[in-house]
Amino acid sequence: MPLRHRHAYPAALRRGLPAAGGRGNLIVSEAFGGTASALSSYDLSPDGELNVISPSVAAGTEKAACWVVVTKNGRYAYTTNTASGTVSSYTIRHNGTLQLANAQAASVGGAPIDAAITGNGRFLYVLNAALNRIDGLQINSDGTLAAVAAGITGLPAGTNGLAAS
Repeated sequence: MPLRHRHAYPAALRRGLPAAGGRGNLIVSEAFGGTASALSSYDLSPDGELNVISPSVAAGTEKAACWVVVTKNGRYAYTTNTASGTVSSYTIRHNGTLQLANAQAASVGGAPIDAAITGNGRFLYVLNAALNRIDGLQINSDGTLAAVAAGITGLPAGTNGLAAS
């Protein structure tokens, strides 16, 4: 049975979520206590109901989904898999349905904990806590990822949080 939750969500949230391509959907990462990785999607209706679109779309054998980002055009989502050292990619259909595109779209090693997409939508940056670095990935027009260059190293231990413009 679909999840239906009635709550007075702020009007700004109901108008369209930039984290889901402005389509009014929520994309949520699921870590399962570090034993698996998945994304799920939800519709937030104008009257405040939260409805499941895609329940728990697993990322193969990857583990500990942490951060999720969505491209500016709303067509692709990426999640960092902290325990696997990878980034998984998903396609997002216009209705918010998720489909796993590649469980290991990029292998960055270490423990990727955060991610950000540049304002022009062409690059994905991943904060790697275990290696104290930021890895850069190019987002190709088909949503695939390609390593740009060696990561930016020398970050202080405990670095947490990442934003891109």
